[in-house]
Amino acid sequence: MLWMVILGQFPPKHVAVGDWLMLHGSTGHNGFGALRGRISGWSTKYTATLCTGESQPVVGDVNADGFPEIVFSCYGSGVYALRGTTGSTLWYNGSAGGGSWGAPAAADLIPSIPGLEVVVCNSTRTYLLRGTDGSVIWTANHGCGTRAGAPAVAHEGSDTLILVNQDGTLYALQASTGTVVWSASTGSSTLIGIAKSPAVNDIDGDGDLDVVVAGNGTVYAYDFHTGTTLWTRSVGTRYYTRTPATLVDLTGDCVDEVIVSTDNGYIYALNGSDGSTLWRYYLGSQMSCGPISTADLNGDSINDVVVGHLRSCNCGTPGGVTVINGTSGTALWSNTFTGPNMTHGGGRVISDFDSDGRLEIAVVPYWSSYMCFGDGRFRMFSNAGSLEWTASNIVGEGSSFADVDGDGCSEILVLPSAGRNLLVVVDNDLVSDCGAYPYNDTCALLGSEGDLSISEGELPYLLTEVIAKRGGVKIRTNAESVLEIYKPNGRLVLKREVLPGVSFIPLKAGTYIVFLNRRSFTILIR
Repeated sequence: MLWMVILGQFPPKHVAVGDWLMLHGSTGHNGFGALRGRISGWSTKYTATLCTGESQPVVGDVNADGFPEIVFSCYGSGVYALRGTTGSTLWYNGSAGGGSWGAPAAADLIPSIPGLEVVVCNSTRTYLLRGTDGSVIWTANHGCGTRAGAPAVAHEGSDTLILVNQDGTLYALQASTGTVVWSASTGSSTLIGIAKSPAVNDIDGDGDLDVVVAGNGTVYAYDFHTGTTLWTRSVGTRYYTRTPATLVDLTGDCVDEVIVSTDNGYIYALNGSDGSTLWRYYLGSQMSCGPISTADLNGDSINDVVVGHLRSCNCGTPGGVTVINGTSGTALWSNTFTGPNMTHGGGRVISDFDSDGRLEIAVVPYWSSYMCFGDGRFRMFSNAGSLEWTASNIVGEGSSFADVDGDGCSEILVLPSAGRNLLVVVDNDLVSDCGAYPYNDTCALLGSEGDLSISEGELPYLLTEVIAKRGGVKIRTNAESVLEIYKPNGRLVLKREVLPGVSFIPLKAGTYIVFLNRRSFTILIR
């Protein structure tokens, strides 16, 4: 069985569904996984003692065997790929990458090569590895800088670019050769760690991708195809921002805003078109290093913003979680505690972890003598801020949420902090198909839409009905259209043209995601 993963078409750029292919799940770094789990407490599926890690695990079928793999960078050197079903080693490359604070990235960059390719960078070089065996396809002498950040991989039309950042310069690399397509200088050599991991989405509403990188108190936005500067915006005078930018729609207009934080405790939501301030929130303490997470937690169909507080001996401020209303920029709730301090990438991920129909926030602790030792307690918060359950003696550098074993339910992955060389997968699944959380995606299929056969402007209105029936799905439209049906793990089930009128597509029992007329629908067939 061959799984087809079409980046730029599916998973949607703003959300991870089944797979977790780059830093914080998606090109927008928002840490939201739509595939549900059956996790109601801490139950270790397996652990793997391999190397000291300081990055987020990536999950996808990199070797095209029909089952997911787990890929991550070691802190010192080397890249591992593990079989998701057992945690056993598929391959190891000891010379590529290493030192990444963020994550590798996986994508189908060269269609003639089976599986997905893996992109990883260290301080001076970027590597493209075969997902089948970890061998090097090419090496480029442009890395992610000191305490390397995470590369971002995105597609648009015929363009496939790998974006990395080194010494204040942003590079776009051609996928098949690693040659430079364009470069852009930020004028700052102080973009350290994961703060310089680029984010990629459409932020100005022109239908094309854009690139955003944050650092040195400034946010930089570029055109994806040319590297032309769109705008720059200063958000403070402090040395550097603590996080990479997160790109997500906060206004309901189907165009992404830019969310960044500063060292002195401010969270900014910026309009993607010009960098002006939509709102600013004072956290009252330093923001954690990891990416800011977003999801609709209060049910108003607008994404909310989830940030972590940094607990520091110097500052004396408590660790905690604050959720900010995405529309108004005011706090929905805040929960503080003595630890964990929640630094580094991926400390907070969001999904319907227990398939109860409501989102939860998983908070993975980071335990460091520099940060006065957190309490080592994993916390699962409800969407309203209540504590659902905890687990003791857990320390983590990064976390992910994806289907590691191909059973249709997602698991939590924890990569323990530097000095604790153990990968943990939490899984107490009770059923084989958990389905997808019905995230609001009326904004359409983000990415290439050139294969649609008719534009909305040619009709007074475009009728789109997708109704789950026993044994299949009923489609009703008033336009000749292209129908695409996927499983939640990203596997393409069907792609065909449908004529105006009513059609019935037979499907086996299970959860599917249907794309029709620039809209997506999550359906359950019984």
